[in-house]
Amino acid sequence: RLSAFYLQDGLTRIKFVEEIKQVVDKEFETARRAKTDEECIVCIKNLRAETDNLLEQERLLKTKSAQLYAKV
Repeated sequence: RLSAFYLQDGLTRIKFVEEIKQVVDKEFETARRAKTDEECIVCIKNLRAETDNLLEQERLLKTKSAQLYAKV
């Protein structure tokens, strides 16, 4: 949702979505290999933290407290 609204460049949008997908896939893989409930809970907390970070970034972009910059 964030990438579609804020990232106009298609390649940048794809890279952003892929990066988020990699984070999620890594946490799910770690959760699958977890041997204890505590290890699994850590993965869930990591995913929640990532979600919170993305929501905070969205808030900053909406309020114009942050801006998008491109490096060439």
